[in-house]
Amino acid sequence: RYLDGGHFDDALAVHGHALRAAEATGDLTGQARALLNIGATHLHLCRLADAGAALRDALGRFEAAGDRAGHGHALNTLAKIERRMGNSERAVEHLRRALAVGRESGDATAQARVLVDLAAVEVQRGRAGLAVDHLTAALGLVRAARHRFGEAAVLVNLGLAEVDLDRFDAADGHLTAALAAFRRFGNRQGEAWALVDLGRLRLRRGERAAAVDLFTAGLAIFRETGDPEGQ
Repeated sequence: RYLDGGHFDDALAVHGHALRAAEATGDLTGQARALLNIGATHLHLCRLADAGAALRDALGRFEAAGDRAGHGHALNTLAKIERRMGNSERAVEHLRRALAVGRESGDATAQARVLVDLAAVEVQRGRAGLAVDHLTAALGLVRAARHRFGEAAVLVNLGLAEVDLDRFDAADGHLTAALAAFRRFGNRQGEAWALVDLGRLRLRRGERAAAVDLFTAGLAIFRETGDPEGQ
């Protein structure tokens, strides 16, 4: 989580060492997990071709190792690439398969992660109401599991969907809570996205000066962490 919070060069180095160590010891699941993390890091850096190659490799190794949970996680991350490329149907296909794996294993956190990404697809399609339904279900799962970081991640997405529905007070509460949690965890990426989404809320409310301040603060973090998508 520390590496995923904005330390991408370090992440590629550490996960690269992990991959080589797992290959040296014949640890197939370890290889797949390292590739999953490498792919997710490339995704943060908007290197979609590199991300897709690593994730497809991870998917094959998870299948060979019989690791269903890892397989579901790889499908979920592949869906993010499809969504970035505008391939919403392919993204939903991957996410439905990943959700089935999470339900099969009873992994509440995995199910919540997939529901958050399904919601992102629905927001992209202009169906914020359906996104809120997915996110409300995800929020129940992470709260039942006492997964505080997962709760913050759901709240920031829920707040953004509520902005699209003009539910400004609810959005403000959720985004403010998410921002405080990400700062408490020291997760710079989450903090930046919460700031940007609060900026969108202020803009929709006509509070342009406040929106500029929030966008500027988010941009500073994205530049600090080297996140091209955020910038």
